[in-house]
Amino acid sequence: MKNENQFDVIIVGAGVAGLVAAKKCEESGYSTLLLDADNEVGGRVQTDQVDGFTLERGFQVFIDTYEKAKELLDFESLNLKRFEPGAKIFDEKGSFSIADPLRKIAALPSTALSRVGSLSDKFKMLSLSQKLQSKTLAEVFEGERQSTQKYLRDFGFSEKIIENFFKPFFGGIFLERELETDAAMFRFVFRNFAKGSACIPAKGMGEIPKQLKSKLQSTEIRLNTKVSKVNNDPSIELEDGSTVKAKKIIIACNPDHLLAQLDHHISWNRTTTMYFSGDKSLPSMINTIGLDARTKSSINNFARHDEVVPNCAPSDKSLWSVTVRGNQTQQEVRQDLMDLLKVKEQQLRFLKEYNIKYALPKVDSPALSLPAEQTQVTQHVHLAGDYLTNASIDGAMRAGESAARAITETLEVMA
Repeated sequence: MKNENQFDVIIVGAGVAGLVAAKKCEESGYSTLLLDADNEVGGRVQTDQVDGFTLERGFQVFIDTYEKAKELLDFESLNLKRFEPGAKIFDEKGSFSIADPLRKIAALPSTALSRVGSLSDKFKMLSLSQKLQSKTLAEVFEGERQSTQKYLRDFGFSEKIIENFFKPFFGGIFLERELETDAAMFRFVFRNFAKGSACIPAKGMGEIPKQLKSKLQSTEIRLNTKVSKVNNDPSIELEDGSTVKAKKIIIACNPDHLLAQLDHHISWNRTTTMYFSGDKSLPSMINTIGLDARTKSSINNFARHDEVVPNCAPSDKSLWSVTVRGNQTQQEVRQDLMDLLKVKEQQLRFLKEYNIKYALPKVDSPALSLPAEQTQVTQHVHLAGDYLTNASIDGAMRAGESAARAITETLEVMA
C-alpha cells in the first residue's frame, strides 16, 4: 500500500457536520484533510440543475432561526427566500388556508373559521406557540420521552387537527406520517417555525454547504474519494488501496460500514420526492406549503417553488415538488396533483424523481447538542452527525462543532 503524509485530523464526510468540524479544526491550527465519496460537498443537502430547473434532492427547507446557523453562515449572501407562515390544506371538500395570526393578523378571521380543527384547537395552537417561545432551546428538549402524536393528544388537540394539519405538515418534516418521532424534536421544530420562517436560498439548499466550504482556508479537500476502512493506528484506507495517516479521525458520515465495533446502528426514514413543471398560469399557492389531508391520496405535502424562489424555473414555467406518502407510481402522484390543482394531464410535465433511502436519521433521544467527550468511540476516532443530536441542519452543525472541540481538548498542534 502507498502511505501518504500524516495529517493532524482526517474528516470522513463533507456534509454539514463534516464541513463545520473542518472549519473548527482549521481554526485551532490543525492540518486537516476532508474526504467525501461524492463529487460535491453537502451530503444530504444538495441541489441539482435539470432542464433549466433548480431541484432539491428531496424537499428541504432551512429555518432562519437556527441559532448555530446564524453563527456560521452569512444569511445575506445566501439570499434566503421565505415561505409565508401557514399552509394551504386540501381535503375531500376542497381547500382552505391557515396562518399564524400572531404574525399575520389579517389571517385571524379565516384561520379561526377554517375547518382544520375546532376553535379550541386553534386556541391550543396559540397557547403551544407562546409556551414554546417562552422556553430556551435547551428547555425545549427536556421532559418525558414520548411520541409527537401522544404529546399532541396529551396537550388536548383533537384527532381532526392532528389528521388535517399535524400529520401532513410534520409528517413532511419527519418523513413519517404517524408522528412517532420524539416530542422533543417536534417542540424544537414547532418553536423554530413559530419564531422564524421556512426558507430556501435563492440558488438552492446546496448553497449552504457550498458557503461552509468557501470558508475553509487551509483544509485539503478530496472529493470522489471513498474510504473503505478506518484503522486503530490511526489511519484510513481508501478504495484505491492507499493509506492516509492521522492523529485523530472524525467520521462525519454514516459510520456503520466503517466501524464494526459500533453496537447501535443508525435507523433511517426514507422519502420520495417528485418534481413537475407546468405553465406559469397554474394555480397560485400564495407562497405557502400545500398539505394533502385527503385519506386516500399518494401526496403528503407539496410546494410551488417558483413563487418562493423565482429563478428556480424558466420565466414562463412553474415548478412543483411533491413529497410522496409511500411507494406510489409517478402516474398516481401526477393524478393526485392534477386533482388538487384542477388541471389536465398535459398541463403537468414530470421532471425527476428522488428516492432517498437514507433521508433522515431516527433519533431516539434528540438533544440540542452533545458534550464533546460523547463524540469519542475509540482513543483516536470521533463521530459527528445529526443522528447524535437532532435531525436538522442545526443539529448537524452542533455535532460537527462538538467533535472538533473534543479534538482540541486532546491534541496538540503539529509543529
